Amino acid sequence: MLPLQLQAYERLVLFVERINPQSLISRVNQPGFSVLDMQIGMVSNIKSEYDHNVSQQIYVTPAAWEAVKTVKEQTISIINQIALKLPPDAPSIELNKQILELFMHQRESPADIAAEIINAEARKLMREQ
Repeated sequence: MLPLQLQAYERLVLFVERINPQSLISRVNQPGFSVLDMQIGMVSNIKSEYDHNVSQQIYVTPAAWEAVKTVKEQTISIINQIALKLPPDAPSIELNKQILELFMHQRESPADIAAEIINAEARKLMREQ
């Protein structure tokens, strides 16, 4: 069981890193994308990544899974809030720039906090074995 649990924690850390705005923007952005295109692409990508990893919750603690859900919801919320302030047909660079600026000014991003929780839970699991 331990290898499956550790693999689940590993996959969840990867998920958190993949939905980090810097990673997400570089993967989703396409030439000619508008703010609306980028918003839809990023939110869709996050939801798809989450759906791909949802089964991992059976191998991790409730606290670790809650951290994953929270980072997903917070990231989507931030993307949507910033996108609503911009014209939908504006170039995607406007949305990307504002998202990155917001995350740069935060002491810790939601992804950083979730990764810390997941890593702590994995370390605790290894110590208990």
